[in-house]
Amino acid sequence: MRPRLWRTALFAALAGGAYLLAGGGGGSTTASAGSRPPEPLPRLSGPALATPTHIFIVTSNNGVSPFIVNVDRQTARAVPGLAVPSSYTTPWGPRVELLRAAVGGALAVVGRQRCQRCALSQTEFLIASDGSVRRIARLPTIVPAATGTTETAPALGGAATWVLRWPHVGPCTLRLVPGTRPAVRVPCGDLVRDTVAGVVLAAGNGGPSEWLVNPLTGSVRARVSGSLWPIHGDLVLENYGLQPGGPTGSQFGHLSLVNLISGGRRQLAWPSYFGGLIRVAIEPHGSWVAIDFGSPAYPGPAQAEDIWMLNAATGKFTHVPGYPAQVDIKFSDIVWTDDDRLVIAAQGGGRTVVGIWKRGQATLPLRSVPTLQGYNSFVPIATARATR
Repeated sequence: MRPRLWRTALFAALAGGAYLLAGGGGGSTTASAGSRPPEPLPRLSGPALATPTHIFIVTSNNGVSPFIVNVDRQTARAVPGLAVPSSYTTPWGPRVELLRAAVGGALAVVGRQRCQRCALSQTEFLIASDGSVRRIARLPTIVPAATGTTETAPALGGAATWVLRWPHVGPCTLRLVPGTRPAVRVPCGDLVRDTVAGVVLAAGNGGPSEWLVNPLTGSVRARVSGSLWPIHGDLVLENYGLQPGGPTGSQFGHLSLVNLISGGRRQLAWPSYFGGLIRVAIEPHGSWVAIDFGSPAYPGPAQAEDIWMLNAATGKFTHVPGYPAQVDIKFSDIVWTDDDRLVIAAQGGGRTVVGIWKRGQATLPLRSVPTLQGYNSFVPIATARATR
């Protein structure tokens, strides 16, 4: 989905305005952390996943050569057709970035640079569930700026890349490549990700922690001293006012849903005992948002995760069964399938499992899968039937 041109009536500064979200049902909830979990935490547990899932997982850790995991057969095979190293080399070496599920497989972009200041070439591929690879498009070569830095991030919905140039002197600019529109001025910050509501930039100068900008005009849609997570339409989830708290030493903030057009705001309860907000995954065809809280050292040296499901229409949280649990954060992830199943890949306690959760389930069925290099970036492919 290409970014669209937004209306100019934007909401007031996030620090102000205590409005209700349009259609939200009235009122706000009181922020509060959950009860203290046991020490040590058990590893993620649940009933055996006995029925076929018809799901394959394309996974890559730190941009290295990916694997295809057959969840039903509990097997894995390498994907050799991308010519990407099987282990991490340098930040500018050949790397693969997994994008999303598509018809026929998973979309991935392979970037290649000879050195930190060398030109970046990028090619988009489709990885099928049988491990075969087909080249989709070759993107225009990106030449780093002679002075300053250049950052890139995949654009949503097609073979294109956002290019942020941050010169030593002068304004920062953002441009879509390939594209016919000229570059626009944007606040200087790190290029985080593209979303349906705009491009997210992270500040690097002591100002607001993140901005959400309109990439067609460069105007700032939202800014917050924390993190912004665009979810459905013009709704964003904000986590701001971070403060140390709790024995885990992680940062507790304030969660709110904000409507970018009306300025409506609903404060949310902080449901978890853990203060760290690790990742957010948005249900493709509904109002649910999976939010992963956690701690990199609870009680130490173990790590912990705690997944809650937010209904963006009501502002209410539901606890995903089996959590909190001992999970290695840097080797795990959560992603929705196109048919609205939440796929959880969790490494911890000496093994790796995949959990499949659907709305209304009282349990989280699990199945062991090969550990590989980890699952911190994966794309689930839902097929009509599982193959070899």
